[in-house]
Amino acid sequence: MVENGPERRKKDRLQNVLFHRSAGIKYTTNQGDRLRGRLCDLYALKLIISSTETRTFKKMTDTLVNQGDILYDYGKLFIKSRSTKSIECQSVLENIREIKKLWTLPSTPSNRWEDHTIIQSDIHSDYFHPNLFVLRSTSNLERYDLKSGRLLSTFKLYKDVKFTEITTDDDRNWLVLKSSKHVQKNPSQANKSDILMRYIIFDLLPLQYKYHITIKRSVFGASCRDVLIANGIIMVLRQKNVIECYSLMPFLEHAKEVETSKVDGFYPNVDVDELGPCLLSATSHQHYLAINEGQWGYIKKDRDNQCQLIDLKTGHCINQFKSTRYHIEPDQVFFLEDNSGRLVQFGNSCIKLFARKDNRLQEIFCYHSRKEPPHPNSSTKDEFSRSGRKIRRISTEFALETETISVKYDYEDELDILGLLIVVDQLSDQEERNQTLISCIQEARLYDGKTFELLRVIPINFTAVRPCTDINGFVQLCLDRDIMIIKIKGSMQTLVIPFQISDSPMMLQTS
Repeated sequence: MVENGPERRKKDRLQNVLFHRSAGIKYTTNQGDRLRGRLCDLYALKLIISSTETRTFKKMTDTLVNQGDILYDYGKLFIKSRSTKSIECQSVLENIREIKKLWTLPSTPSNRWEDHTIIQSDIHSDYFHPNLFVLRSTSNLERYDLKSGRLLSTFKLYKDVKFTEITTDDDRNWLVLKSSKHVQKNPSQANKSDILMRYIIFDLLPLQYKYHITIKRSVFGASCRDVLIANGIIMVLRQKNVIECYSLMPFLEHAKEVETSKVDGFYPNVDVDELGPCLLSATSHQHYLAINEGQWGYIKKDRDNQCQLIDLKTGHCINQFKSTRYHIEPDQVFFLEDNSGRLVQFGNSCIKLFARKDNRLQEIFCYHSRKEPPHPNSSTKDEFSRSGRKIRRISTEFALETETISVKYDYEDELDILGLLIVVDQLSDQEERNQTLISCIQEARLYDGKTFELLRVIPINFTAVRPCTDINGFVQLCLDRDIMIIKIKGSMQTLVIPFQISDSPMMLQTS
């Protein structure tokens, strides 16, 4: 019997996706997306994660505790040990029941691990297997096999200049290295310290020197505070929160031939004598600027608690974002990591998502971890001092609270899953000098990144205790396909709780 009403939407089933995958046929999802090959695999994994009947997120091992930091990247945990002056790599993908130790690399103060990145791609045979690029304080770039820890190649950068940041430019297949700023110790010797910083760019096809750019004070001016190079753009951060953008490509067209030395490394081959025409100039609080090329817009800060979305073509303000009324720190606004042009407004107790349609923003998702504070009673009469000044009463309603509820978030762009972590912080009932901050991680909530349907709620119920003086501590959520990492960073130690999806019907256990 055929219904005369509107067509009923079919339900996505894992068996249907796997059948289309094995037959090489495109599979059409509920949202109308046609998937094949690797996209079918990712969608099948998303259905597995959202299945709450037979699968659950299971804790992989006991809570990891370390005196140093613990970083997660590409299915690996990098544990920095202060006692052994080394970094240990552990894999969370090799075995679903336990974490597997892979290798250990030294990280002494004289040969410190400054930064790292992991690259795996089909653009070249060298990257068919994941490669780990490590930036050392001795002005060396080292390339390792991520799984075995075997050293594949080493590149001398430039003399004793310390490079501290490493980024990738996927569109141009570049590896971009940034040095630390050169501090001018003796202003009278300005001719000897004209270099503010350096950038070295490697070509990944294959890995080889390409550009060495020197940033000079005489060219960028005395008001220059920092310089960023990304996506073929030179961003100059100046005094009074001014940001200027220039094109990098005209300078690269006149680059000299690559000249290297085993002792000194890669000599400069790109001269920036003048900046040329300014492509964009903006004034933003704390030099905050986020540009989205797909939507032709950028985000800047008017003040500490207010951001603006600006149209890149016309320069007109599309929308303003103000911090929520109940906040400990100002809300942050940035573009979502999936390159869709959607925006995220993220605060201590609230997260909102917006989509841009016809030069207007539409709110598509909102989650509050608590109710907004009540608005003041409009019937209350204004009070004035003897001199005629209006008296503004500051409410102490929230100053007396010893418990706060916050939300942390992460977005898994391959599976289009939005994850929220609900954390309750409260002060212990002790004397002021002995008070501690008790952080109770209640649950994780997973939402579909397109429809924002609640896929599942994962109970965590983990409690961590930190000193009240630990103002730089934080709780972080990381989603990576079927892996969920919860990190609690304090001034004294770091806690990491790894979870992975499991076919076991056992209930989630935490210790």
